[in-house]
Amino acid sequence: MEVRFDVRWFRVRRLREVGTRLVLAATRRIVLGFAERGAESSRRGFDSSYPLSPLPGDRFYGWTHYGVMIPNLAAPHQYLSVMVMAGMPGQRAFDVDDVVTTTPRDTATVSISTAAAAYYGTVSLGDDCAFGSAGDDLHFGAELTIGGRYPELFVAIDVPGLTARLRFALAERATWFVRGRPYDHLSLLGRYTGWIRTSDARVDVSGAGNIEYARCVGPYALRDRLLPWRYKAPVDFFTYHVVELSADAQLLFCRVGILGDRVGDLVQFRTQSGDGDWRVNEVATDRTFYEVLEYQDLPTVDSVGRHEMLMPRRFRLGVRDRVTVIGTYDTPGRFGVGLGYIAGYRAQVDIAGRHIDTRGYAEYVDVTDEGTRRLSGGEFAG
Repeated sequence: MEVRFDVRWFRVRRLREVGTRLVLAATRRIVLGFAERGAESSRRGFDSSYPLSPLPGDRFYGWTHYGVMIPNLAAPHQYLSVMVMAGMPGQRAFDVDDVVTTTPRDTATVSISTAAAAYYGTVSLGDDCAFGSAGDDLHFGAELTIGGRYPELFVAIDVPGLTARLRFALAERATWFVRGRPYDHLSLLGRYTGWIRTSDARVDVSGAGNIEYARCVGPYALRDRLLPWRYKAPVDFFTYHVVELSADAQLLFCRVGILGDRVGDLVQFRTQSGDGDWRVNEVATDRTFYEVLEYQDLPTVDSVGRHEMLMPRRFRLGVRDRVTVIGTYDTPGRFGVGLGYIAGYRAQVDIAGRHIDTRGYAEYVDVTDEGTRRLSGGEFAG
């Protein structure tokens, strides 16, 4: 009986491993197809008629996302982030079950932060929000307004401890991370001007920053009840970075993982004018890389002590023989990108024969089995 049990266990394990490999291979093919379509769209001018709408109650798209990312601000702010997930995605890394008070499709999470202040809250898309019919006047509660029409958008922030008014003049071309009927995700680079005020002081700000938008299918468009963990899409790792290279140029890096393995990396060098832009979509080789060099000593938690996650202290990312970024986190982790955290960091960049000391912005979510073991077992890399 013991031998038969061992053989049966081995067979089940092998079947699971084969199934995981098949799922990963299929997902990588799909992701690469959408990413290549996104790369093609990124070479063309952005269509101003494309609706940046939250699509509440849509029966095809299950969730939308808005982001504002400014990677380099003077102290005490260091960076600025606005992160809205309008509807839960039905994914392990991004569903925040304990904040849903109405339904997952109706719940929007709003995270706003700098190194000096932070806010995280939820709103009901139906009860607390107001949206213009053309998607050009979006009020997520009283805390956040995104308005205007491309190429000029404005952002108004009013949360405890932080008020801001920003105006963006956006570049002619968007960066499409992915593009396809089920999933669009784009980033608009632009110049911004405005001010940020805390209880201590108001500072005028200007520079380069991003406004981002995504829309995607999701299970809650069909059945608006929270899924158990085992039925959520097994996206379990995500990190996204915006690194300022100059007043005109940025480096973007994104890695997504499922079932404890990498699905794909996207690396984009971009400028306001589009001159010299390049991109790498990688799903199969180690040409692109992301490596945590050292973890924080203690887990990061949200403002009420929940959602523990062991965050990096130092890491490296890039494209072999093309660009390397070594980052050192130097701001508090702010809860608000799914189950993960947002922070700013000092960045040392080697690109095109130049060394640049600059700043970066990071989103990080790790709910992999390895991440959970590291959190509970005290396994620290260094």
